[in-house]
Amino acid sequence: MNDAQRSYFPLPPADRVPALLELRRHLSASLRTRLADYALRAATLPHAEVIPLLRALQAEIPARDAIVQADQAPEPQPAAGRLPANESAHDRYFHVCRISNPESTDFLRGVVVATLLFHTEMSADYGPADARRFEAVGLGFAALLGEIGGIRVAPVEQTARESFAPPPELDPRRRWMVGHQIFATLTQGIIFALQECERAIHESNTPHARDSLEIAADLLMASAAAFRFAADFPPSAYSDVIRPSMMPPHLGEGFSGVLSADHRQLVAVLLRTRPLMDDAAIRFAPQHQRLTAALNHVYDHHKFVCAEFDGAVKPSLRCPDSSALPGVEQLHRFQRARVRLLRPESKADVVIVE
Repeated sequence: MNDAQRSYFPLPPADRVPALLELRRHLSASLRTRLADYALRAATLPHAEVIPLLRALQAEIPARDAIVQADQAPEPQPAAGRLPANESAHDRYFHVCRISNPESTDFLRGVVVATLLFHTEMSADYGPADARRFEAVGLGFAALLGEIGGIRVAPVEQTARESFAPPPELDPRRRWMVGHQIFATLTQGIIFALQECERAIHESNTPHARDSLEIAADLLMASAAAFRFAADFPPSAYSDVIRPSMMPPHLGEGFSGVLSADHRQLVAVLLRTRPLMDDAAIRFAPQHQRLTAALNHVYDHHKFVCAEFDGAVKPSLRCPDSSALPGVEQLHRFQRARVRLLRPESKADVVIVE
């Protein structure tokens, strides 16, 4: 896939995810009703019928006088013969463009566009027999849009991890890029939900705190399915095309798909809200348990994909080639560290923050 075939995906900076009340103030009553209606219907419609609904929602989001986007970051200059592996490199590789003067509605626009990307890919690449593959991705977005519209939909359930034959005509580089754009948007949605939970607990708004934990769990379940969606191509395509494109001389050593501002901000929010999890585990025990299970589910799916691509024996790109630690084991260590942030009985001080 050449650059002319790629499209840049606009997202707000990771630390500018808006509050729900701020976002709703900028939405008309009719748009909120349409968001709620979409959320209620999304699970029952074929992908091809969802697409025009999403395009109509996109067109109804308030227009801006000017949307000034951060210019694509300039090509980095090598230092000591090496290219940097950083968040700018991540955005450049996955064609994510950060909006430099974001408004709250830009977050909603990103969610709608990411949802549209998902259903468009599914409609184009899969037949009726595979229509429900990765459905947790679409259901997670529907849950988030429903929350913005003012309704709750059925919880997103765990999806199977069995291997299926990927579509033969699927372009691995496009799917890898689109999948990570979707994953970045889901990550911002999780940030949104956890911030809402934090705010609700401080304001003693018990129903909203409970609902926000549910939404966070829904979006984690969607993120787990997004790992499988982004990597739905043969292992040979990863080893021959994708992995080399993320290594020198194309990118700096240590580059990774999780090397993003969105992932960093999510970890920061998890660290900040950790003290609140003592309260949440008692007052909202079922929701807290589901959130913990969903986070474990994300890492289980990530490890599954990693193992499919030889990560059970090869090191992660985040580690030097000489590392004896396989990628799957590295992910397992991250998993234990992240889950500790949600478990109040864990008093360990050492938390992996990258």
